[in-house]
Amino acid sequence: HISKMICKYIVLNETYKILMVLRPYQYYAAEALVDKVMQSRNNGYVWHTTGSGKTLTSFKASQILTRLPKIKKVVFVVDSTFGLTKAFIEEHHISVVPLKVLIEDKEYVDGDMDPQIAIKALQEGKHVKTSQPAPELFMKAFQEQLSMYQDVLCLTISKTLSGTVNSASLAQTILENKHIHVVDSETTINGGLYLSEKMISFLNEGKSIQEALRYLEEIKEKGSLIFTVDNLQTLVKNGRIGKVSAIIGNVLKIKPILRFKSGVLELEHKVRS
Repeated sequence: HISKMICKYIVLNETYKILMVLRPYQYYAAEALVDKVMQSRNNGYVWHTTGSGKTLTSFKASQILTRLPKIKKVVFVVDSTFGLTKAFIEEHHISVVPLKVLIEDKEYVDGDMDPQIAIKALQEGKHVKTSQPAPELFMKAFQEQLSMYQDVLCLTISKTLSGTVNSASLAQTILENKHIHVVDSETTINGGLYLSEKMISFLNEGKSIQEALRYLEEIKEKGSLIFTVDNLQTLVKNGRIGKVSAIIGNVLKIKPILRFKSGVLELEHKVRS
């Protein structure tokens, strides 16, 4: 046990350039986690008191598992339009590539800015648009994820709304790595969150990346977003409806019920309110 603890259960601290040896109880906890993964599909947990080394224990267990060829390891890269919470991102080791938000002559990083800034700008009639991430940002995200995991599944906002999928695909082409899988989600925001949750649950059942890709296409085909808007002028600016329709709609207080499915925005119904 002592030799195993020394040769296998040492962590290099990159900041201070020192070797960190796990304490005996950390060693046994890491072993238990690895055994849990190998023997079942249930979750493993690290329970320690504050200051006892939970982070080091879980890190070493994860490091060992990533090196085991029998363990299927798929991790996600998404863009910032998916609106994932910080807790969800950290729990599932998701890498988020941000778009840029352009308001008049000012540039913001999506995810770091207060959403109220964009909402206020739209209400004031300012020109608001987004800019797709550079391929280099996706390359960096892919390389970082592949250093720890076997396959990367990259989901992006619908190509009919943004060119983000083009940047991700270009990064995939440049890296020439068959373990990078770029998929156009054909949706946005809540739809992206839904797809992320469903795919993570599916993969946690022990499914392969090939099975996951097929399942992804199935749920994309079944799902859609239904919503309405208060002011039709935003749709006019984006070329979704004509100016005459917007004027009539606003005067008569007609609210369109819209459906976004497979990357296409369609009118579902009209109601007066």
